[in-house]
Amino acid sequence: MPALSNNLRRYFIVNEGGTALKRPLLTVEYFLELLLKASHTLGGVDMVQYQIKQKFWSLGGKFKIMDNAGNLAYYVQGSFMKIPKQFTITKPDGAQVSRIKKVLFQIFPKFDVTMADGSAFRIAKKFSFIRPRYQIEHFGLEVQGNFWDMEFELRHNSVPVAQISQRWLKINSTYDIDVFDDQYADAVISLVIAIDYVKAQQARSNASSSAS
Repeated sequence: MPALSNNLRRYFIVNEGGTALKRPLLTVEYFLELLLKASHTLGGVDMVQYQIKQKFWSLGGKFKIMDNAGNLAYYVQGSFMKIPKQFTITKPDGAQVSRIKKVLFQIFPKFDVTMADGSAFRIAKKFSFIRPRYQIEHFGLEVQGNFWDMEFELRHNSVPVAQISQRWLKINSTYDIDVFDDQYADAVISLVIAIDYVKAQQARSNASSSAS
């Protein structure tokens, strides 16, 4: 059976033979979601899909982001021997899309994302006794769902502009990104890359705390 994202797994029951059967009570909801995606194409807006594989952020190399047609859409380039470490997202022609940087000398970690037009947003850690809690600040789009687990939707004036889900059953996590409005593609890609980087930093911090 192919890998299912959390967003799809809630619609199915997987039997012992590995066959996915629809949950009857959620069947209508499942098809409404499919109709929502189809409506963007039928309404003249082409939905673009991207896949981002979870990266090893300690490396300073460059990796690619492709769209569903197999075209190169973005490069992500990590800085080498630079403190704080930075990541730059560019288009294939070299035009800068955004820059991701950890803010130094903070009690709780903060990560700034600066877009090419000068606008910026931040992912900031908040005080919490239990699990790590982060907040997206000044992003400009409504976040619906669990962004830390990569299962969320982005909306503008209550209208969905993108949907992000995480695909399981793979060695490295893969994020499926559906962008319904292309004008938000750069911001959506930058946000997903930033969240993945923040999660990697948190995982390293947890590992260091466990080892000490």
